[in-house]
Amino acid sequence: MVGPLEHSLNILAFGQASLFCGGGRFEISTSLPITVLQLRHLIQLRFPMMPANYMVAIQLEYASNERIIDSPHLEIAIIPPVSGG
Repeated sequence: MVGPLEHSLNILAFGQASLFCGGGRFEISTSLPITVLQLRHLIQLRFPMMPANYMVAIQLEYASNERIIDSPHLEIAIIPPVSGG
């Protein structure tokens, strides 16, 4: 349940990341603003078996750990490492 100062962030999970979180979409409840690094910590607490080497994208662009998440309406995605050539 979301408290009065918390927001629900909708997170999209792609590739193998979706296997660790039980599907292609999940929610994280948190107060805002937070950094991507803080979001990673919340994801790790909720899904401890998920490898930490995934990328985070916000509004279709890769985001650094210092990027601020200040709105629950941002499109946020976790993307596993991609290999190939």
